[in-house]
Amino acid sequence: MIGTEAQRQFYLAAAGIRMWYAREALPGAAPSPAYDFAEGEAEPVSVPEPGPAPVRPAQEPGKGRDHIARLQSLMDGESAPQERSVARVASDQVEPTEREAEGPVEEAAVVAAGNRADTPGIPNLTLQVWAGRHHLLLATLSEQTSMALQQSLAGNILGALNETSPEALGTLRWPLFNNLSVGLNNPSHLTNILADRLQGHADKTVIVLGDTGDWLTEALGREPDVQLSASLAALAGDPGLKRELWSLIKPCRRLS
Repeated sequence: MIGTEAQRQFYLAAAGIRMWYAREALPGAAPSPAYDFAEGEAEPVSVPEPGPAPVRPAQEPGKGRDHIARLQSLMDGESAPQERSVARVASDQVEPTEREAEGPVEEAAVVAAGNRADTPGIPNLTLQVWAGRHHLLLATLSEQTSMALQQSLAGNILGALNETSPEALGTLRWPLFNNLSVGLNNPSHLTNILADRLQGHADKTVIVLGDTGDWLTEALGREPDVQLSASLAALAGDPGLKRELWSLIKPCRRLS
């Protein structure tokens, strides 16, 4: 719907219509000084027969465009107050919203910082367990490094220990729930789950790679035979760490 008289005149001019009157009163329209739409039979209005279209003089190049540009500027001038008022209302609505958002965002950041997976007391890890005939390998995995590369390295480590067909006991991700306020995320529950997974392997040599905690010792029921704080991801890119690990596990290797 055309909002202003200037806009209406512009579109009528673009369509070639110079004058237009309604045949009956329009709802909400202003009274017409030329026509009376009072109740009753309207007097017939003589409408001249359309004649041949007048021949318009040739316009200079760009004159028509200038006329349209003036009409557009008139439209812009008429609509500018409305645009400014709308912009003012929009700013009045947006600015408080942004100010109100600053508070919740900061509060959310505090809550997120308090609920991060590295919250003290709640382990944050991905732990993979492999079991061979004589050895048990527990290694933390990095989500930032190729899982296939890390698992291949673990297989090579067990192969160096003469384990020909180690069994993967599954991957354990902790915390168990994203909401760290849930009690089932406690280290004691991690200990119980890991202890159940390690049942039947108490007689094997235990090798642990990566940062762990007291929960691992409690799950094993003893200290690991070999423990290196470097993870599989760290070992993959550091030959020095690989040599250090080999010096630790070499005495544990069995010939059969």
